[in-house]
Amino acid sequence: MVGFDDVMLQLMEKLIYGELGRQVIPIVGMGGIGKTTLARNVYEKPLISHHFDICAWIAISQQFNIRELLCEILFQVDRVEKERLSQMKEDEIGLALHKCLSYRRYFIVLDDMWSIGAWEKLQRYFPDNSNGSRILVTTRLSNLGSQLDRNDGLKMKFLNEESSWNMFCKVVFGGKSCPLELEKIGRKIVESCRGLPLSIVVMGGVLGKLDPTKECWESIRGSINSLVNLENDNHCLKILKLSYNHLPVYLKPCFLYMGTYEEDKVVRVSEIIKLWVSEGFLKPIRGKILETVAQEYLGELVDRNLILVHEYGNTGSMKYLKIHDLLRDLCLREAESERFYHVVGKHSPPQGESSTVA
Repeated sequence: MVGFDDVMLQLMEKLIYGELGRQVIPIVGMGGIGKTTLARNVYEKPLISHHFDICAWIAISQQFNIRELLCEILFQVDRVEKERLSQMKEDEIGLALHKCLSYRRYFIVLDDMWSIGAWEKLQRYFPDNSNGSRILVTTRLSNLGSQLDRNDGLKMKFLNEESSWNMFCKVVFGGKSCPLELEKIGRKIVESCRGLPLSIVVMGGVLGKLDPTKECWESIRGSINSLVNLENDNHCLKILKLSYNHLPVYLKPCFLYMGTYEEDKVVRVSEIIKLWVSEGFLKPIRGKILETVAQEYLGELVDRNLILVHEYGNTGSMKYLKIHDLLRDLCLREAESERFYHVVGKHSPPQGESSTVA
């Protein structure tokens, strides 16, 4: 959490101390600014898990199903068999959740909320036990934050110049110092990211794969110069598009295919590999089976910070992956412009409803 130590301490103080009544704490900020990263870092702190009797994390997203959300929370807090949950009505699941949370201090994260409607339907099942229970909500919408908390919660700010530079060096050089001949150009590139962490780590992923020469870095800086006057959202997407433009040809279809998954979807690595193989995206390499090639492609996309590892397996290999919603937006835009697949629906194309074009 480069540059966010103060915010993390402030959030932990709100979670552990403060009023005893059930409290909703929104984390508000634009996409890519680090809301989910902050929430995840705090959620995984031993101090937090020891303080609360029950902890649960669910992603809301723009399209949500209340019954499915209640099922997921109840499964996390009480390990109710999913087969049994499938036979229960929505109210029955909600009442079972309410009963499970009663008289216990709980901490629930509702990640990526887009409307007050989701909260209004869920809140009745979260009892106020007057014991310091907390509900953490991440959202891009400031007005939603003010509806959830009269104090507007925590507002994420852009990184300052030095924190941005430290994050960039950590991504590109593993925390080591930047070579002196590249520092001036590097700082100009970081400045163009406007303190947005996602832009910084993705640009760092691009430069980490290029030769560390002034010529290579100057070419990147030249591409960025045209983005100076764009609004934040468009500026961010254009920065991210540069990372797509610099992908090797063989990785582009693999990356674009990630857009066919629903927003915030956690995807099993073995599933992605099977789909890539069946679609014919993988370039045969002598002496390697296609599944091994796919693992290497995934590793490259992770190294470039275009895909996030959600969970590792027991052997240390990648087991589940996710893609940031802004990068997913990039996939959808590029796929449509390249006629790679057709997007069905307004927000999120459900898996299986996209069609690739040969």
